[in-house]
Amino acid sequence: MKLSTAAWDIVNQLAASERRQSWFRQILGSRDVSGLLRKLGELNEPAVLPYVAHFLTSANSGTRAAARETVAALLEQISARDLLALEEQSLWEQAGYRGQDWTRIQPADVAAIAGSSDLRGRAAVLSLLSFHKNGYVRQEAVRLLTGIDTSSVNTALILRDYPFLKDAPESMRNRFIRDMADLEVCSVLPALIIRQNDWVKPIAEAAQREVRRRINDGIFTISFSFREVELILLMETWHRYDHSDVICDMVNLLLTEEQGMKLSHLVGAVTLDPKLCRTFVRCALTCLEIPSERLLLYGLISKDPVIRYQCCRGLRSLPVEASQELPFQDRMLFLERLASDPFLPVRSEAFRQLAALDPANAVSRWEAALLDRSRSIQEMACYYLNRIDPGHAVRFCRDAVVQNPESLPAIEGLAAVGEETDLEFLRTLCVHPFPSRRCAGIRAVVRLLQRDAISEVMPFLRDSSPRVVRTAGRSLRPWITQIASEDLLAVVLKADTLYARSYACELLAAQGKWSSFPWLLEAVVHSESETAAVAAAMIQSWCSAGQSYRVFTRPSAEEREKIGEMLARFQSQIPEQLVQQIERELSLYS
Repeated sequence: MKLSTAAWDIVNQLAASERRQSWFRQILGSRDVSGLLRKLGELNEPAVLPYVAHFLTSANSGTRAAARETVAALLEQISARDLLALEEQSLWEQAGYRGQDWTRIQPADVAAIAGSSDLRGRAAVLSLLSFHKNGYVRQEAVRLLTGIDTSSVNTALILRDYPFLKDAPESMRNRFIRDMADLEVCSVLPALIIRQNDWVKPIAEAAQREVRRRINDGIFTISFSFREVELILLMETWHRYDHSDVICDMVNLLLTEEQGMKLSHLVGAVTLDPKLCRTFVRCALTCLEIPSERLLLYGLISKDPVIRYQCCRGLRSLPVEASQELPFQDRMLFLERLASDPFLPVRSEAFRQLAALDPANAVSRWEAALLDRSRSIQEMACYYLNRIDPGHAVRFCRDAVVQNPESLPAIEGLAAVGEETDLEFLRTLCVHPFPSRRCAGIRAVVRLLQRDAISEVMPFLRDSSPRVVRTAGRSLRPWITQIASEDLLAVVLKADTLYARSYACELLAAQGKWSSFPWLLEAVVHSESETAAVAAAMIQSWCSAGQSYRVFTRPSAEEREKIGEMLARFQSQIPEQLVQQIERELSLYS
């Protein structure tokens, strides 16, 4: 956490007011100090808390009250991550140069600094004291924090602060007082949760007992920001103690009917941090031997695709016979809807479960998957279909192409599973006007012919579509060293699009460090400026530290001779910096 310029200005003014010898103190009265403290609270920067903390022990009652208000305002809005940052003692040490009152606090002073229950901000001050570097001070703060619950909240203080309640109906007044008491109790929880990982074991054990007691007694209040939930989930990364029981208790609390609205808000992942929501769902599925049906129902319709996937996988652990809200027919309907989910992992998991739940119709389920737009799902469907009935996937794709010749999923399915007897049709795809069909044809021809497909695929490196060029290049990569460099250079010099020429330069460079240099140098000399720049960049990448330090292949005498010959022939046409780089690289192996 860092202070803004405005916050630093106020902190410096407060520091000047505390120096007795400063002329500034004569001008700045206690009211001005209180005003500056309240301004810090309005900035809402948690990093000022260590600086404000020094004024909690001020001799002036007005200054102490302003400091309490500021601490309460800042801790009310602070995020879980910023609250954890207060554990870093470097923040307090940096603020300690401004005053020593905070560091001198003793356990006997804690109750007096926190104040009586009729003072506003008592819980916030105790929460801040629980971050003190003195273990005994932290222990006393935790002891006093455990005493703050709904029964200890001062009703008279609430009525005094909100005068309109005197004339309000009794039911409204009681409801308001109960809500304010819940907020007071809620403000205590973050500090207690963090203290569960205190390096002083008695403090940690006291905090752990109190947090678990509040969860199990139903007095664990969750704020609208779910800060308490986030802190407990972060405990999963704390390794000083085992916090799994507390995490499971919190999960079970949120899965109760009373917390239904909070659970739907958390799992729905509409406004909250997606990472928090995903972590909660993962912990909930891990803690429970049989997943909660309510959790799964909320998760399957979540806006977050990862949560939908987590809950879709969670359905596996929920026996059909033990399910009340998700019986067989309802589960099948859910899975059929998820089979058309935009998120690929969700569709893949849905197809697996549909086939497993209804083995009699598994073939039809995998046939539907074979027509999915994702090639990975098509390959998975082909695998399972061939296990059930070898050759069924090929026959199905052929029939699908006959029925709908322009169906891209059918075409890609046949391209993925077709045999040599289908080559005649697959070759016709290579001249299709749509790039997607040409790509499918290229992949199919390469899959069936392997190395013999090089001559058929090479012309597509000059295609007008970048997608086709990429597909052709990736298909040729396994045999890149067997492609004639002259053919690649011809693409570099004669292809119509810059993308095709640049991609051919990459393929030339992929043929090897020293063997590619003469051809890339020729591309630098004879191609137009943009392509020449790409070819030069390929050479420079081979000579850069990242590549040069990983590839220690020594150039052969023939390769060295060819490179020297090209440099001598085109020295005036090759940039001098590039020549120097190549010569320096060659000198490393001389």
